[in-house]
Amino acid sequence: LIDTFQKIYKVEYPMDRLSKITITTNEETWIIFGVYGPHKKKKEFWQQVENILSPYEESENIIIMGDFNLHLEDKKLNYANFLTKKFKTQKNEKFTHFRNDQSSNIDFT
Repeated sequence: LIDTFQKIYKVEYPMDRLSKITITTNEETWIIFGVYGPHKKKKEFWQQVENILSPYEESENIIIMGDFNLHLEDKKLNYANFLTKKFKTQKNEKFTHFRNDQSSNIDFT
């Protein structure tokens, strides 16, 4: 697996709670974003993330992963809706968050 990668171009931190790794394989470049969404001030955070990701196109090799800390089925409070509009996403089909008698899905894949 290590022989597959020519080099890691850069590791960057465009903002707090967001990392960006650019990797070049023998044939293509991949950009991996790692997100750790906050428990508070979510709207402001996701607006900044959207601004950072807006220049990228769906056709580029991009992976956006992490712990988003969002309730995806609540359209009013899901500040990361831009992800599903701009990129191909896969939501976990099983509930990922349980509290008392409630459960919800807070993660994308």
